[in-house]
Amino acid sequence: MDGVRVLLVEDAEFIGELIHDLFRDAGATVAAQTQSVPATLKVLQTQPVDVVCLDILLGSQPSFAVADVLMELGIPFVFVTACDPAIVPERHRHQLLVDKDEIPYLLVPACRAAMARARLRRSGTHVRSRNRTLTREL
Repeated sequence: MDGVRVLLVEDAEFIGELIHDLFRDAGATVAAQTQSVPATLKVLQTQPVDVVCLDILLGSQPSFAVADVLMELGIPFVFVTACDPAIVPERHRHQLLVDKDEIPYLLVPACRAAMARARLRRSGTHVRSRNRTLTREL
């Protein structure tokens, strides 16, 4: 992930430090870390990022407004949560989601996959898998 700029949206300091270390070890740069929806939206207006790790609950506020903006901007993201995945609105159910217990093992690969999916969408490429064409879900 050399040179990849990550926006980390996480309100738990310890988890933020863990994620920061994981991306540093993978060669990525955490461009910014935010802990609220307004702060995240401000960063998205001022800093280029390649992928976003998005905690679903920031305090008591859900981050789905940020997810909506990321979709509009075409910025890939991965939900990170300890919540029941059923909390995710239908419009975002196709997004990758990593349980906080699985962060050390799955977050960096999930972000790589999210970026690859975004590249395929931008290029209009269809991925063929045996007898079906996969365009939205990989």
